[in-house]
Amino acid sequence: MKIINSPEQLFHHFAASDRKYVFTSLTPIHLLGLQKHIKGLTFLNPTDLLNDQLPELLTPDVDDANKSFSPTTFLNRGSVRDLIEKKLQGASAPFLFFTVETEKAAKKAGLTVCFPPARIRRKIENKCTGKRLAVQAGVKTVPHLIQKITSYDHLREATTKYLGIDLVIQLPYGNSGLTTFFISNEADYDQYAEKIEQEKEVLIMKKLRSPAGIALEACITDAGIIVGIPMRETIGVPALTPLKGAWCGNQMGSRLFSRQQIDYLREAAMKLCTVIKKMYPQYFGCIEFDFLLEKGDLVPYFGEINARLTGATPLTNQTNFPLFLFHLAQFERLKLGLDFGTLNAELMDHVDTWSSLIIKHIMSESKRIRSLPQAGIYVVRQGKLVFHRASADPAGIKTNRELFLIPEVSPNDITKKSDILIRVYIRGTTTKKGVNELNERASTIVHAIREATVLTDV
Repeated sequence: MKIINSPEQLFHHFAASDRKYVFTSLTPIHLLGLQKHIKGLTFLNPTDLLNDQLPELLTPDVDDANKSFSPTTFLNRGSVRDLIEKKLQGASAPFLFFTVETEKAAKKAGLTVCFPPARIRRKIENKCTGKRLAVQAGVKTVPHLIQKITSYDHLREATTKYLGIDLVIQLPYGNSGLTTFFISNEADYDQYAEKIEQEKEVLIMKKLRSPAGIALEACITDAGIIVGIPMRETIGVPALTPLKGAWCGNQMGSRLFSRQQIDYLREAAMKLCTVIKKMYPQYFGCIEFDFLLEKGDLVPYFGEINARLTGATPLTNQTNFPLFLFHLAQFERLKLGLDFGTLNAELMDHVDTWSSLIIKHIMSESKRIRSLPQAGIYVVRQGKLVFHRASADPAGIKTNRELFLIPEVSPNDITKKSDILIRVYIRGTTTKKGVNELNERASTIVHAIREATVLTDV
């Protein structure tokens, strides 16, 4: 087998290979743009959110396409199976979220999942397990306890001396915006008591004053570990999401963190990947780590692990070395003779500033989508969203005035509180320096998009 000795050879391998890959998801955004690097990449989505702008996108005939999308249910549909048999038989399948049941459905459809087993991923993504892995790796963590809680009095007995009065409790699994609870008194606790007490153990942390979220993706291969660019997370911004602790975007750039912080974060990711390789030998490929940076601190705390593609992946794909190519190289068992130390250094030497805005339904009442902007590149003129040109790739943005937009819903869909409506990608930043608030440009973009999105009562 030929040894891959340079990034150019790796790019050439996937550009020339006839091996089929099919990304099955609600939206193509997480791998969108990589079709220009991976010849055999196809997107299999329930609806065409790109309006015929992406030749590599297939959409089988399914009913209620955008309602509570499940890859397992989707793959079990007859029309999807027929399409796979006709055009994608024998393909390998990356997913965003998947379970053991998804793996079974993929196998029945004639697909091979190109990720580590779901049972391994689930173990790693347990928030309690993540904290234990961080401690084992020697990575700084927020002061915490992991144990079962049976009552408010039990919680106070266990934590008051060590963690103080103001606490954050996380369940082992779930969306952080829905399974993270801020507890300062018994009334706070009582709101979530049933959920907390039914778990075998929960993660209890000291509440930080005003932490900034940080996302960092990496990729584990047998030949080495490559670490991406640290990104500042946008969390709980009311203009984007109704949930206090919910993720709603990322920012990537060389000036968002100090050199010391960047070096620490990338070294921490290396340590975490090394421990994961040791503890879970079956794990390979893409992985994402969340960190928390307390205002005024130099060194971030470890947060949690997402053993999968994430909302940060579309920005990572805009770097010199998209990590997903290394993921596929490991999946294909390619022999990599690359100097990973040099690769990691070069990745940080060429960093463009990119940001995402995840615009969610912020009303308590469910609404029907009457109309919304179609995918493409836009500008905002005099506060109004103006379609500029067609595009099926965020990289199609040419100037800092432009934005790439892709909806996650279609006209006539019903959207409920916190559902994602539209994803936006821009060159430049979206928040004020040192503050988790939208800057003027981002505020103008969000306002213009909401003005162009028409919702009606159900």
